[in-house]
Amino acid sequence: MPPRILQKFSQLSLQDDIFEDETEGNNLSVLNLMAKTFDCLEGDLVYCWDGSCDIQHGRKCHKLSSERILGLLRRVPGPDHQDWLRLAKFREKKLAQKKDSSADSDENERGDVLLTCLWVLNRLWHLALIHGHVSPDSPSRELRPSFSVWLASEALAVVKSFTINGLELHGEGLVCVTDPIRRRAMLTVSAGSKDVPHSI
Repeated sequence: MPPRILQKFSQLSLQDDIFEDETEGNNLSVLNLMAKTFDCLEGDLVYCWDGSCDIQHGRKCHKLSSERILGLLRRVPGPDHQDWLRLAKFREKKLAQKKDSSADSDENERGDVLLTCLWVLNRLWHLALIHGHVSPDSPSRELRPSFSVWLASEALAVVKSFTINGLELHGEGLVCVTDPIRRRAMLTVSAGSKDVPHSI
Protein backbone atom coordinates (compact mmCIF):
# COMPACT_ATOMS: atom_id res chain seq x y z
CA MET A 1 0.00 0.00 0.00
CA PRO A 2 1.50 3.37 -1.00
CA PRO A 3 2.71 5.42 2.00
CA ARG A 4 0.67 8.47 1.02
CA ILE A 5 -2.48 6.36 1.22
CA LEU A 6 -1.31 5.02 4.57
CA GLN A 7 -1.01 8.59 5.81
CA LYS A 8 -4.76 9.01 5.39
CA PHE A 9 -5.26 6.51 8.21
CA SER A 10 -3.29 8.71 10.57
CA GLN A 11 -5.96 11.40 10.19
CA LEU A 12 -8.55 9.18 11.87
CA SER A 13 -9.64 10.35 15.29
CA LEU A 14 -8.52 7.86 17.93
CA GLN A 15 -11.17 7.75 20.63
CA ASP A 16 -10.35 4.87 22.94
CA ASP A 17 -13.47 5.34 25.04
CA ILE A 18 -15.76 4.08 22.27
CA PHE A 19 -14.12 0.64 22.29
CA GLU A 20 -14.96 -0.33 25.86
CA ASP A 21 -18.05 -2.43 25.03
CA GLU A 22 -16.73 -5.94 24.40
CA THR A 23 -19.47 -6.97 21.98
CA GLU A 24 -19.46 -3.94 19.68
CA GLY A 25 -15.84 -3.17 20.36
CA ASN A 26 -14.46 -6.22 18.57
CA ASN A 27 -15.23 -4.86 15.12
CA LEU A 28 -14.47 -1.29 16.09
CA SER A 29 -11.18 -2.35 17.63
CA VAL A 30 -10.04 -3.44 14.18
CA LEU A 31 -10.40 0.15 12.97
CA ASN A 32 -8.80 1.44 16.12
CA LEU A 33 -5.85 -0.91 15.69
CA MET A 34 -5.36 0.07 12.06
CA ALA A 35 -5.61 3.76 12.86
CA LYS A 36 -2.98 3.46 15.58
CA THR A 37 -0.77 1.39 13.31
CA PHE A 38 -0.72 3.91 10.47
CA ASP A 39 -0.66 6.90 12.79
CA CYS A 40 3.14 6.44 12.85
CA LEU A 41 3.47 7.78 9.30
CA GLU A 42 4.23 11.37 10.13
CA GLY A 43 4.95 13.99 7.49
CA ASP A 44 8.52 13.72 6.29
CA LEU A 45 8.82 10.06 7.35
CA VAL A 46 7.20 9.29 3.99
CA TYR A 47 10.47 10.21 2.28
CA CYS A 48 12.29 7.52 4.26
CA TRP A 49 9.41 5.07 3.84
CA ASP A 50 9.31 5.24 0.04
CA GLY A 51 13.10 5.31 -0.36
CA SER A 52 13.60 8.92 -1.40
CA CYS A 53 15.44 10.28 1.64
CA ASP A 54 19.14 11.18 1.71
CA ILE A 55 20.23 7.78 3.07
CA GLN A 56 19.28 6.21 -0.26
CA HIS A 57 21.78 8.49 -2.01
CA GLY A 58 24.69 7.79 0.30
CA ARG A 59 24.18 10.87 2.46
CA LYS A 60 23.21 11.16 6.11
CA CYS A 61 19.47 11.42 6.68
CA HIS A 62 18.48 13.93 9.35
CA LYS A 63 14.81 13.00 9.30
CA LEU A 64 15.04 9.75 11.27
CA SER A 65 16.99 9.82 14.53
CA SER A 66 17.25 6.75 16.77
CA GLU A 67 14.93 8.45 19.26
CA ARG A 68 12.30 9.09 16.61
CA ILE A 69 12.31 5.61 15.10
CA LEU A 70 12.23 4.04 18.57
CA GLY A 71 9.19 6.16 19.44
CA LEU A 72 7.47 5.06 16.23
CA LEU A 73 8.23 1.39 16.83
CA ARG A 74 6.70 1.67 20.29
CA ARG A 75 3.58 3.43 19.01
CA VAL A 76 2.60 0.72 16.55
CA PRO A 77 0.44 -1.94 18.27
CA GLY A 78 2.31 -5.24 18.30
CA PRO A 79 2.00 -8.58 20.13
CA ASP A 80 2.83 -6.93 23.46
CA HIS A 81 0.30 -4.11 23.00
CA GLN A 82 -3.12 -4.15 24.68
CA ASP A 83 -5.11 -3.49 21.48
CA TRP A 84 -3.26 -6.20 19.54
CA LEU A 85 -3.69 -8.74 22.34
CA ARG A 86 -7.40 -7.92 22.70
CA LEU A 87 -8.06 -8.60 19.04
CA ALA A 88 -5.84 -11.70 18.95
CA LYS A 89 -7.58 -13.25 21.97
CA PHE A 90 -11.04 -12.51 20.59
CA ARG A 91 -10.07 -14.04 17.23
CA GLU A 92 -8.59 -17.12 18.93
CA LYS A 93 -11.80 -17.58 20.92
CA LYS A 94 -13.97 -17.33 17.79
CA LEU A 95 -11.79 -19.77 15.85
CA ALA A 96 -11.95 -22.26 18.73
CA GLN A 97 -15.76 -22.17 18.54
CA LYS A 98 -15.75 -23.36 14.92
CA LYS A 99 -16.87 -26.96 14.54
CA ASP A 100 -15.19 -27.47 11.17
CA SER A 101 -12.42 -25.95 9.07
CA SER A 102 -14.59 -23.20 7.60
CA ALA A 103 -13.51 -20.05 9.37
CA ASP A 104 -15.73 -17.01 9.38
CA SER A 105 -14.47 -14.33 6.98
CA ASP A 106 -14.38 -11.86 9.87
CA GLU A 107 -11.72 -13.96 11.61
CA ASN A 108 -9.66 -14.08 8.42
CA GLU A 109 -9.87 -10.30 8.17
CA ARG A 110 -8.88 -9.90 11.82
CA GLY A 111 -5.89 -12.14 11.14
CA ASP A 112 -4.96 -9.90 8.22
CA VAL A 113 -5.07 -6.88 10.53
CA LEU A 114 -2.74 -8.52 13.05
CA LEU A 115 -0.28 -9.39 10.30
CA THR A 116 -0.48 -5.87 8.89
CA CYS A 117 0.62 -4.48 12.25
CA LEU A 118 3.63 -6.80 12.15
CA TRP A 119 4.36 -5.77 8.56
CA VAL A 120 4.44 -2.10 9.52
CA LEU A 121 6.69 -2.86 12.50
CA ASN A 122 9.00 -4.77 10.17
CA ARG A 123 9.14 -1.85 7.73
CA LEU A 124 9.94 0.58 10.54
CA TRP A 125 12.62 -1.75 11.89
CA HIS A 126 14.15 -1.99 8.42
CA LEU A 127 14.23 1.82 8.26
CA ALA A 128 16.02 1.82 11.60
CA LEU A 129 18.52 -0.70 10.23
CA ILE A 130 19.41 1.16 7.04
CA HIS A 131 19.67 4.44 8.97
CA GLY A 132 22.26 2.86 11.26
CA HIS A 133 20.18 2.70 14.44
CA VAL A 134 20.17 -1.09 14.97
CA SER A 135 22.80 -2.70 17.18
CA PRO A 136 22.97 -5.92 19.24
CA ASP A 137 24.14 -3.76 22.15
CA SER A 138 21.22 -1.34 21.99
CA PRO A 139 19.48 -0.86 25.36
CA SER A 140 16.15 -0.90 23.48
CA ARG A 141 14.94 -4.30 22.28
CA GLU A 142 13.21 -2.68 19.30
CA LEU A 143 16.59 -1.54 17.98
CA ARG A 144 18.33 -4.91 18.27
CA PRO A 145 18.69 -7.45 15.41
CA SER A 146 16.70 -10.02 17.39
CA PHE A 147 13.59 -7.83 17.13
CA SER A 148 13.16 -8.81 13.47
CA VAL A 149 13.35 -12.50 14.42
CA TRP A 150 10.74 -11.94 17.11
CA LEU A 151 8.44 -10.29 14.58
CA ALA A 152 8.85 -13.28 12.26
CA SER A 153 7.99 -15.75 15.02
CA GLU A 154 4.87 -13.77 15.91
CA ALA A 155 3.84 -13.59 12.24
CA LEU A 156 4.27 -17.35 11.94
CA ALA A 157 2.05 -17.88 14.97
CA VAL A 158 -0.72 -15.80 13.38
CA VAL A 159 -0.41 -17.60 10.03
CA LYS A 160 -0.65 -20.97 11.79
CA SER A 161 -3.94 -19.87 13.33
CA PHE A 162 -5.61 -19.58 9.90
CA THR A 163 -7.78 -22.52 8.90
CA ILE A 164 -7.18 -24.33 5.61
CA ASN A 165 -10.06 -22.41 4.04
CA GLY A 166 -8.64 -19.17 5.37
CA LEU A 167 -5.24 -19.91 3.87
CA GLU A 168 -6.82 -20.75 0.53
CA LEU A 169 -8.80 -17.51 0.48
CA HIS A 170 -6.00 -15.25 1.75
CA GLY A 171 -2.90 -17.11 0.56
CA GLU A 172 -1.59 -14.51 -1.87
CA GLY A 173 -2.18 -11.63 0.52
CA LEU A 174 -0.54 -13.52 3.38
CA VAL A 175 2.57 -14.11 1.29
CA CYS A 176 2.80 -10.43 0.34
CA VAL A 177 2.62 -9.38 4.00
CA THR A 178 4.71 -12.10 5.62
CA ASP A 179 7.46 -12.63 3.03
CA PRO A 180 9.27 -9.33 3.81
CA ILE A 181 9.15 -10.23 7.52
CA ARG A 182 10.52 -13.72 6.79
CA ARG A 183 13.30 -12.46 4.52
CA ARG A 184 14.42 -9.80 7.00
CA ALA A 185 14.56 -12.36 9.83
CA MET A 186 16.54 -14.82 7.70
CA LEU A 187 19.07 -12.12 6.80
CA THR A 188 19.39 -11.25 10.49
CA VAL A 189 19.99 -14.87 11.48
CA SER A 190 22.46 -15.44 8.65
CA ALA A 191 24.39 -12.35 9.76
CA GLY A 192 25.05 -14.14 13.06
CA SER A 193 24.13 -11.30 15.39
CA LYS A 194 25.21 -12.13 18.92
CA ASP A 195 21.85 -11.25 20.49
CA VAL A 196 19.68 -13.47 18.28
CA PRO A 197 20.24 -16.90 19.91
CA HIS A 198 19.26 -15.51 23.32
CA SER A 199 16.04 -13.89 22.06
CA ILE A 200 14.32 -16.39 19.78
